[in-house]
Amino acid sequence: MTQDFLTRSLDSVVSFDGREHISFGEFLVYAGNCAAELPPKTHLINLCEDRLLFSIVFFAAILRNQSNVLLPASSSVVRKSAAQSFPDSYVLQNAAVRELMFSGCADPAQVIEQLNSVPRENVAAVVFSSGTTGLQKQINKTWGSLLVGARINSSYLQKNLAYPASVIATVPHWHMYGLEWTVMLPLVADLAICVKSALFPEDIRCNLELAKGRRVLLSTPLHLRALLESGLDVPEVELVMSATSPLAPELALRIEREWRTQCLEIYGCSELGSMAFRSPANDERWCFYSEFAADVDGPCVTLTGEHTGDGVRLADHLEFDEQGRFVILGRDHEMVKVAGKRGSLADITASVLSIDGVLDCVIYEPATLGLHDTGRLAAVLVTNSLSSREVRQHLKDLVDPVFLPRPILITDRIPRSKTGKLRQTDLRRLIDAVAGADLHGS
Repeated sequence: MTQDFLTRSLDSVVSFDGREHISFGEFLVYAGNCAAELPPKTHLINLCEDRLLFSIVFFAAILRNQSNVLLPASSSVVRKSAAQSFPDSYVLQNAAVRELMFSGCADPAQVIEQLNSVPRENVAAVVFSSGTTGLQKQINKTWGSLLVGARINSSYLQKNLAYPASVIATVPHWHMYGLEWTVMLPLVADLAICVKSALFPEDIRCNLELAKGRRVLLSTPLHLRALLESGLDVPEVELVMSATSPLAPELALRIEREWRTQCLEIYGCSELGSMAFRSPANDERWCFYSEFAADVDGPCVTLTGEHTGDGVRLADHLEFDEQGRFVILGRDHEMVKVAGKRGSLADITASVLSIDGVLDCVIYEPATLGLHDTGRLAAVLVTNSLSSREVRQHLKDLVDPVFLPRPILITDRIPRSKTGKLRQTDLRRLIDAVAGADLHGS
């Protein structure tokens, strides 16, 4: 590995929060100071909620040839499971990092040299698929795969954005999407990351106001829809990026028209990171990054990248055109059969979300949640203006009658994670709370 991967100036701004701006050189000093004080363990359970502190200790661990353990949730059950899985580990949170980052006077040039000498095969991060209790599938991310992935992401980003730029993110930094685009990318690209949290529309608007120069909003369909529906006056945004769940073309088109911006959607998975992109307002088809090779077997695809190692079979089924572009058909568990007809839960959900006044929605099969099997689909949704009957009336023009959900439950909020995901256990509890025990059929 050569030193040219760290090409950004030491004076360039790497993070901001409205009060202070941290230069790349200062960031390297803080990471070097932390690294010198870390205990001689093999794994660091990185629980820093502050994006800057998380990034500092993330690279400090890499400098010490340690692996960052990034938990999908911070519950006591998940923490206990992590401690058992990694006995030679320790935990760091915000307060401890604030002390360590000022504990010395590291030389940024030496820190760069140390990062250059880190073996590519070292496991820099351990991430997990999120489960209902404890930890599920463990995925090891090597230093080399993260670094090369950052270079690739930067090259594609620069096709749509001129550097320098400021990034405002609504996604958590311990999630692969946030890790790639707000922690790793600033190491190789002239980007300043807003480290203030932003989940609600007003928070996002305020953070955008803090940014200087070109603004990039890195978000999810859930947060983008909420911001758009809020009616807030959003500062000029050069580029909107979305991932974690499908971005409806109608929503992307509204974003581009009302905010006078361009919208880019990223397709990825924890095993491979970001791997494809599209402009959803203009084309439903995706393009894989040229650095990946696809082995296609009908709708099933195995994707291989030189920097990611062994091929990974994708969970989604894909359909390709003659130019090698593709559409996502859905996953096995999203395909349903009602009255002899096959349909996609994702497509039906998109139809519901296209109705003016519907803010969020989940379509489900009652039997999969242990509820009475009615032979029909059901829905729970958030709306500020419609009744269940009105939603169903709108849907009659959008979906086949056999896929019309019954019942349609109305709620104030769907308990999604910060990335917009919804666990089945949380969905079941929501349905119990909204509908009561009479839906159980018991």
